Amino acid sequence: MKLQVKNYANLIRELQDRLDLTQEQLAKQIGTSRWRNGHHQTSPMAINLLRQAVNDLGDRGADLQQYF
Repeated sequence: MKLQVKNYANLIRELQDRLDLTQEQLAKQIGTSRWRNGHHQTSPMAINLLRQAVNDLGDRGADLQQYF
């Protein structure tokens, strides 16, 4: 399932909050930059890394599975 850009920004924001990271810190962890403005398309590899970050949250990230 392809992630919608509008939902993508919400996912990034939620991951930042739950991991207590800045946008820049999360971007470095995922391997991308400039993504919440809605103009940057992230590679499939970065999306897989986001999915892994959600999975790593365990129960705290269960509701974020809806993005994938």
